[in-house]
Amino acid sequence: MSYSNIVQVTTPGLFPAGTYSINSALPTNPASTLNSFNDAVSAISCGIAGAVTFNVVAGSGPYNEQVVIPQVFGAGASSRITFNGNGETLEFAATNTNDRAVLRLDEADYITIDGLTINATGATYGWGIHLAGDADYNELANNTITIASTSTTAANTVGIGASGSYTSLTTAGYADNNSIVANTITGGYSSIVLTGDGATTGDNNQIINNFLTDYYSYGIDLDDQASIVVSGNDISRPTRSTVTTHYGIYLSGTTSSNNLFDGNSIHDTNGASASSTSSLYGIYITGADATAAQPNRVVNNLIFNFNGNGLVYGLYSSGADHSKFYHNSVSLNHTASTATAVTYGFYQTTAATGVEFKNNIVSVTRGGTGAKAAVNFNTPASDITSNNNVFYVNGAAG
Repeated sequence: MSYSNIVQVTTPGLFPAGTYSINSALPTNPASTLNSFNDAVSAISCGIAGAVTFNVVAGSGPYNEQVVIPQVFGAGASSRITFNGNGETLEFAATNTNDRAVLRLDEADYITIDGLTINATGATYGWGIHLAGDADYNELANNTITIASTSTTAANTVGIGASGSYTSLTTAGYADNNSIVANTITGGYSSIVLTGDGATTGDNNQIINNFLTDYYSYGIDLDDQASIVVSGNDISRPTRSTVTTHYGIYLSGTTSSNNLFDGNSIHDTNGASASSTSSLYGIYITGADATAAQPNRVVNNLIFNFNGNGLVYGLYSSGADHSKFYHNSVSLNHTASTATAVTYGFYQTTAATGVEFKNNIVSVTRGGTGAKAAVNFNTPASDITSNNNVFYVNGAAG
């Protein structure tokens, strides 16, 4: 009879709960200080024993590294993993199509990223933060994200994206219960993209009080989302000189329901591109078949200063059942426009039921010779209730 040699395997224990520093000026000492973000991620890779906070020491950056945070054993509602950026900079220049993100939460849950400056400096690719796969209960707050690439390919650049692919923003990712709050995002094809699908929606995500500026096409792009709150965001393109069709907020997907779009400001679409003839949409909802019990609500939004020369639609609804538009203010007031294209405050097309347009104020004073209308109900078969609105149209073709 023979026996194998005895082998002793020692594994590190759970990383202790507590508060630690990230400081590039000091070597890593797991008891107190981590030299880099990746050293911090390595320290928690075998799990945590409780809530862990990493404070980035002010003045210690920039940190030039790509950071991927995986699922961490022990992370939960009472044991979050928090990175306090203290305004320090994390930057990365992506060159590989499979590694586009500066910071990826790879199906990671209960992660907080707060107060970090994130620069995606690649010439072609640049995703600021990527919620990959089923990344849930994460908080992205008070960060400043800048995308350097001016690529006009949708998948190449985004400020914050949630999807199921490292290379695509249209592959469903099923991210739920995430909060995106008070971030400033500059550049990208889109500022924020969240993607679910008809089988499994992204649920209960929140996009609140963000400042989104100088994206190429989409401020907020949502596909198959349910019970999302999009509130208090400021969305504009004041200095982007090369632009295309503009969507301030875009919602699609047949299972998109019970979503709230409240108190957003969408404006200055063409601050540096007034001669552009690309179409401009404020809030665009297409194919989102909500129910009477769980409608999609568009309320208290402010849409103004759409200052390009293309088609203009303040609010647009296409085949979207049970979409409710209440108390919005739409002022399409670019009097210097020379557009020959049409201007609509609210436009509904493709048969839909349960559409309501109530208590809104729509003013159209845009210049140019194109046709103008406060509202246009393009599909007689649609079930639309319109009441208690204030309309004003004044212009050469009004």
